[in-house]
Amino acid sequence: MARRKRRGFAARSPAEESEALFRRGEALAGRGLRAEAEKVLARAAELAPGGAGGARARGILGKGRGGGAFAAPAGRGPRMDAALGGGPRGAARAQGASTAQVDELPRRADALAHYGRALLHMEGGRHEEALSELDRAVELEPQSHGAHSARGEVLSWMGRHEDALAAHGRAAEIDPGYAYAHHGRGVALAGMGRHEEALGAYGEAVRMDPGLAGAHALMGDALASLGRHEEALGAYGEAVRIDPGLASAHACRGLALTRLGRHSEAAGALERASGLVPGVPIVHVLRGDALGRLGRHGDALAAHDRAAALEPESADAHRGRALALAGMGRHEEAIAAAERAIGIDPGSVASRLAHGLSLHLKGRDGEALGAYGEAARLDPRSVAAHVGRAVALLGLGRHEEALGAYDEAARLDGGLAAAHVGRAGALKRLGRHGDALAALDRSIELEPNSAEAHRERGDVLSLLGRKRVLEHSDARARGGPPPAPGELPRTEEAAEAFARAAELDPGDYEAHHSLGDALRTLGRLDEAAEAFARAAELDVGGEGDAEHEALWSLAGLYHHMGRHAEALEVHDRLARLEPDSPYAQAARGDELADLGRHAEALEAYDLAERLEPGHDTHGARGDSLMALGRHAEALEAYEGAAPGDIPGDAAKVHRGRAAALEALGRGAEAAAARREAGASEADMARLRAKPRERD
Repeated sequence: MARRKRRGFAARSPAEESEALFRRGEALAGRGLRAEAEKVLARAAELAPGGAGGARARGILGKGRGGGAFAAPAGRGPRMDAALGGGPRGAARAQGASTAQVDELPRRADALAHYGRALLHMEGGRHEEALSELDRAVELEPQSHGAHSARGEVLSWMGRHEDALAAHGRAAEIDPGYAYAHHGRGVALAGMGRHEEALGAYGEAVRMDPGLAGAHALMGDALASLGRHEEALGAYGEAVRIDPGLASAHACRGLALTRLGRHSEAAGALERASGLVPGVPIVHVLRGDALGRLGRHGDALAAHDRAAALEPESADAHRGRALALAGMGRHEEAIAAAERAIGIDPGSVASRLAHGLSLHLKGRDGEALGAYGEAARLDPRSVAAHVGRAVALLGLGRHEEALGAYDEAARLDGGLAAAHVGRAGALKRLGRHGDALAALDRSIELEPNSAEAHRERGDVLSLLGRKRVLEHSDARARGGPPPAPGELPRTEEAAEAFARAAELDPGDYEAHHSLGDALRTLGRLDEAAEAFARAAELDVGGEGDAEHEALWSLAGLYHHMGRHAEALEVHDRLARLEPDSPYAQAARGDELADLGRHAEALEAYDLAERLEPGHDTHGARGDSLMALGRHAEALEAYEGAAPGDIPGDAAKVHRGRAAALEALGRGAEAAAARREAGASEADMARLRAKPRERD
């Protein structure tokens, strides 16, 4: 029955409110209070769906005058019967809003006159005046439970919740079966933060009147305030089943779904709410937030733009615009939007967080640290602020301080898996890999299906297994055997972790590529090739750098496996992706040579040298020229080679020179070249025998 505050949910739809007003107006007209009835019925007609309200109002009044007084104003859409109190991250709706009551009017004419005037004051938001009239009504008719309940509702609007509870309690004493008295008791109790008791009162109201949609919705609010979001979701669902037009319940259902991580469903519920009340900014903000969590940043921006157009001074709308723009990579615009939000509401922690994120993504971590620090100052218990500080500190290379910030976030919310993942990142940078692994194990215990945590765990396991891998690499370089199955346990665990991450998030490029690296280390080359191939097919942001990296890994693996035709296909793709890369052309040449296609290999080597004059393909060109019987050109190529300081490369070039000289009949020079090759090979053998220095 009460008019809604500027920021607060009144748990009723326009149709429900209209019906209640028609009943009030009819009662007032029947008691001879025509002036009051006309005003109430005019409002009822304005809210009535389908345009038939004016005729109904005229019928009640028994007048045949034109319907102008009862027509909805041009351009007037349905008003929001659900607007947030406390911002989009606060409680589902501000307490103190009651549902439309099916009024039990006073019977005495004088009490009814005061009651009717109270209704008009309530419609105008004049609560002190309304309370004065209702006080007089209950003095004249103490047994009017409707008047007591109306008093309670006005008192709730005024924030006098204890007095409101007493008024609704008196109404319930007079008529224990009056559902709205229990509904009002729930509102008053919720206003005092007594949500368990409020839940019981709402339950009593719906037991008496199961079709009371608003009471079901407020039950959802009480459950949400108690952290019982699954149950809250059920209550909101029942509210919208009873009244599909109850926008407040759709909006709160979206919030409950968001808190449960069901973002796609949340976006759908909020889209339904925004369709019912398209002129209410906060619903568009909530919808934009849900779309942003789904990665639909363009749609999110459109929703926040709509909210900002409706209410240009909405800090939440500009905060949402900042996050959407940041997600689209438009970082300068994101920073400006966040600063606009802060200018509107300097005390908004959410706007400071959006500012920090936008600055971080722009690479301005020093300024981001300041923004996150301000958020932490405004709300020292903001976990997001401490996590943001940690991210900025990592960007600045201040790893110990970052670990401290993550520790504070984990202290505030020990169940936040992301804080433990962040701690692991800081610990890894500090070389504390064992501690990092423990942090990741804790994160996975809290959130078993986090692809990021499993991928990071695989990375730490790879680092822990590196010493054993190096030991085996040294042994194999000295001619020792490869590792036996099970001798690289950390690397095997890493492969399992990367595989789990890729399973959870098939679009995680890093998981697939790292899986390929681990499988290659384990000698499982066919599986490694499959992992690299999957990584190469992923869209990782449009620039292609990651795709190129995966293709290089795949081509190198195929080459190592002797699968030169497949390696050539990959190098052909790389050459198309990197047409100006001498390395891509030289690698193509190597695969063509391995396939015996030496004339084509020479063309590739020539192109590599044209792309980068001085790019050394001489040794490889010499091999292909020898294969084609062009010995003099081959000798010239070998002599132009620059093997550098690598004994193995030098030995190969000297062997090639020796073969060319021998073919040209220059035996003495060939013998000298063979001696040089032998010396280089001896150097290589000594190098292999030398134990590798380890960290």
